[in-house]
Amino acid sequence: MCRSDVLAVARCFLAILIIAGPTFAEDQVGERYEGNPIAIVDVTVIDVSDGTATPHQSVVVRYGRIAYVKPAGEFDTPGWMTEVNGGGRFLIPGLWDAHVHLSFWDEPEGEGSTADSESVKNDYGEVLGRLAAWGITSVRDMGGDLEAIDDWRGRIDKGEVAGPTVLRAGPYIDGPKENDRYRRFVTSSDEARDAVRELDEAGVDLLKIHSQIPAEAMPALAKEAKKRGLRIGGHVPYGTSIGELVDWGVSTVEHVDVFFISRLGSRQGTFEDWKAAYDWHFTPEGDKLFEKMEAGGMWYTPTLAIFDSGWDGVGEPWNKLRTWYRDLAGLAHRKGVRLLAGTDLARKTGTVQPGNGLHDELEHLVDIGLEPWEALRAATLYPARAFGRESEVGAIKPGMIGDLVLLAGNPLEEIRETRNIEAVVIRGRLLDDKRLSALRASDGP
Repeated sequence: MCRSDVLAVARCFLAILIIAGPTFAEDQVGERYEGNPIAIVDVTVIDVSDGTATPHQSVVVRYGRIAYVKPAGEFDTPGWMTEVNGGGRFLIPGLWDAHVHLSFWDEPEGEGSTADSESVKNDYGEVLGRLAAWGITSVRDMGGDLEAIDDWRGRIDKGEVAGPTVLRAGPYIDGPKENDRYRRFVTSSDEARDAVRELDEAGVDLLKIHSQIPAEAMPALAKEAKKRGLRIGGHVPYGTSIGELVDWGVSTVEHVDVFFISRLGSRQGTFEDWKAAYDWHFTPEGDKLFEKMEAGGMWYTPTLAIFDSGWDGVGEPWNKLRTWYRDLAGLAHRKGVRLLAGTDLARKTGTVQPGNGLHDELEHLVDIGLEPWEALRAATLYPARAFGRESEVGAIKPGMIGDLVLLAGNPLEEIRETRNIEAVVIRGRLLDDKRLSALRASDGP
């Protein structure tokens, strides 16, 4: 072949690459690498911002992002795209679990000391894969082993394992206690500032505060976090209140018991004390608290599912707390507080399991009064907003990251349809039915 022929072939090959985009070998995680476009054809697209549904749409994902959304009648799938049949199916944004603890997954019950950290080597692959297989494409890790989580984040990014995008807090900021697992203890304002600085330099996405931070250290902690642009979420430290946390700029509060702890100052008190705390939230003063949370932009992650077990043998009158917890979560929603869907997933011996637990949580949210579309919003758009990722995820529109879940039934009519997953697209990679089944193989009860 003469030199001019060689140049002509090279030019032709370059033109093909420019037109078609890069091609890749089979992906270790999904069906294809990001560069091979996916077309979900003739699907009903759900807008989680208002609960509307638009039928007969085609959604194309390329290079990990949604390239366009257009009426199915205006789109013919080219042969170089992977086509997914969306006929009679429903498409929602990828789901969030807004409260997990990945680092505790393989640890036995009772392990509570940093002395155990070298002997426990967690394999996060199982829990990460199960989360992805149940449509959970993003999680917020609320306390754990930062180094280990970052190692697994790298493996996810490389496509070595299936798993969600992980926002992580690293070690809890807490006051001294016997359980020092994944904790950074502080006893003063100076130590609180130091902890914030150290965690910021470690590159955390947020700060997790726990119950025994000294109350007098919280203003300094919050001020330092604000200076560094770090969101704060977590428990209500004993001796402080939710109202004070709003004033200090705390972004989220967690768990259904926070309203009681805020009133009581701790988890201590008689049944009459707890009853008085419950009743207070139905007064004009309680209304003002909910108004303050809403106006101050505070988000609330009730983690209802994990509090729905463990009541056997509690007996009267304390088992009334189970109802009171749910009552106050529902009341907060009715008063305008924005709820997030999170599970408090931790050990595999626990009652909350990866993926399934989030779908349980969605059903609990509907049970306490949210409409199905509002529950969906709490697991998609709202966490995206709460964690500063609204421009990336939480909606189905061009330019967003390709995190999508294809459902067999309409979740706007029945929230349990979120379990009937036919395909997941996670950062542009397709997990089809065969791959989903393989990832769910170790699902617990």
